[in-house]
Amino acid sequence: MSTVSLSPAVQALYPFTPKDFAALSGRMSYVDHGPRDGRPVLLLHGNPSWSFLWRDLILKLAAQGRRVIAPDHVGMGLSARPDRFLRLADRIADVEALIAHLGLKEFDLGVHDWGRSSLRIPALSSPTASQPVSPYAEPPWSAASSSKA
Repeated sequence: MSTVSLSPAVQALYPFTPKDFAALSGRMSYVDHGPRDGRPVLLLHGNPSWSFLWRDLILKLAAQGRRVIAPDHVGMGLSARPDRFLRLADRIADVEALIAHLGLKEFDLGVHDWGRSSLRIPALSSPTASQPVSPYAEPPWSAASSSKA
């Protein structure tokens, strides 16, 4: 469990018990909520944010029988603060390590902001690995939405 203490007001909005993972860049906090046998959904936040962003979606997806994993990138949210600057490659390696640690073979994906950069992760590039699950999955400037302008 994360060593960061949340105020009662925040706990009321974020009713999860985060777990810790020893990522390559430091301690990574993550939510793993919902039935273990449900199809996993990996939710990756952007900057500056943390898994709190996904709190309502986590509850809704879990209520639909989905296993929802929402990590806090190292240096954000309830994760450890690194003593060095983290590059995109470090963040990608941390998410890859979490995916391997959890044994995720197939999962759906929701991304926000530069969480989308994680699509460079080989495990996320597989055609069977991910399907978007949230309105945050496509930026407003994507090819699909630009044809409507």
